Parts: sequence; structure tokens; C-alpha cells
Amino acid sequence: MVKKYYTQLSVAVLFAMSAGASIVSAQGSPNPAHAHIGHVMTSWKDTPDAKGFLPTAIADAQVAMEQIERADLEGRINDFVLYGGYVLNALDPGAETDALLKTAYARLPTNYVKIEVPGTGYGIKRGVAGALQHVQLASRSEGASENVKTHAAHATASLENVAKWTGEAIATARKLIAAKDVGGGQILVDELTAQIGQIAIGTDANGDGQTGWQTGEGGLRQANTHMRLMMKGEGL
Repeated sequence: MVKKYYTQLSVAVLFAMSAGASIVSAQGSPNPAHAHIGHVMTSWKDTPDAKGFLPTAIADAQVAMEQIERADLEGRINDFVLYGGYVLNALDPGAETDALLKTAYARLPTNYVKIEVPGTGYGIKRGVAGALQHVQLASRSEGASENVKTHAAHATASLENVAKWTGEAIATARKLIAAKDVGGGQILVDELTAQIGQIAIGTDANGDGQTGWQTGEGGLRQANTHMRLMMKGEGL
């Protein structure tokens, strides 16, 4: 029950974050820090639909959470492989993942329904890397305000957490799609559920009843919060 509540909460939070991030605009400001903020939150040239890095990562995190919950609900080894592959694609799509999924899905029964693998095609790993780079560029830009520098430090800490957790989740998802039995697979599903939850909404690492932006705690939710506070402080 706790795990189900956690995943449902994470999906709801991610949906709200994604919807909120899409309406924020840097309004073409000539301020170089503002341009980098816009790349994080509003628009970048090679993301799907030219959205910002952070909304793109949030969208893929929502996919990952939905798919790992499906794997857990179904509880069969073939579903672990199928939905685990969907999670892996949301985390880190690309040629290497495509090859792994081709091998894993070849093990599934021929009557298994195959649909287009969900996700933006950009992935949490790549989206977070882009967000992290441009948050730091904003902070180092000429004329960057103390508001930008302060919230950039907070967002950076959370994004660095997410980058670390994403690497761990990718490793777990790869193990899951190679699982051979339900017992071993369920352990990996539980582990991956926790990892995706951390990515999405962070974790109360110090047990103080709150999840902050700090190293070891903040996730996409906290990064998004501090980017929005940064933008508000800049009048964006």
C-alpha cells in the first residue's frame, strides 16, 4: 500500500510540475543568464517539441513511474521485461538501449502485444545533463544576480542527485530486462520503483520529515521548484 501510494503521488506531482514548467517563458531576454534559464525551463533546439531540458526530463520521469507501476501491478516475469524496457527507454534511450530491448523482447511470447515504446525519446539522463549544464552557465554568466546564483546552487545540488540516481536506475533496469524469474525480478522492480521515486520527488535522507534540495535529498521536484523561484525573482 505504501509503495502504491508513493508511485501515485509521484505521478501526480510530476504531472503538475510538467504542466507548470511549460507556461514559464524567458521572453527573449538579452540577459545571458536569462537565456540559459530559458534553455532549462522553456526551450532548447534539439529536445522533442523544442521544450526546455527540465520539462523534458520530467515528462520522461512520469513515463518511467507509470511503467514501473504497471510492472509491479502485473507481477509476471514477461511484464517485468516488457515494462522494465519501457522504463529503461525513458531513462536512457538510444542505440545501446534499442539493442538491449531487441534482445530482451525476443524472449517474450509471440502473442505479447508490442506497442511503440513510450517516452519522449530524449531521456531523463540527457535532459538532466542539459539542465545541469545550463543552470551552471546561468550562474556563471556575466551580470548574474544573487537570486540566480543562489537558486542555481540549489537546483544544481538536486540535479546532481538526479544524475547519480539515474545512473543507478539505468543499471537496475538493465538487470530487470534480463531477469529470469519472478522472485528475482520482483526484487529489482521494488528497487527500481524506489529509484524512480527518488528521481521524481527526492527523498528525506536525514529523516527530518522534509525533502530539501540538498545533496542526497533533492530530485526533479526540488530542482523545478528552485528554477521557478529563480525565474520569479528575475521577473520571468
